[in-house]
Amino acid sequence: MAEIVWGKVRLTNVFKQHSKSSANRRDAEALSMEINQITEKIIGAAIEIHKTLG
Repeated sequence: MAEIVWGKVRLTNVFKQHSKSSANRRDAEALSMEINQITEKIIGAAIEIHKTLG
């Protein structure tokens, strides 16, 4: 995480980790939204098939 350099705390590693986790979180949210949209289309198609075939 943070490292000590010349008696001071360097927080760059902490900020780098935070931005990486934020990017990963955004990627995961985008993937989740895409999966939800695909799932919605599949379920909608299944409902239409069920209505048609009974």
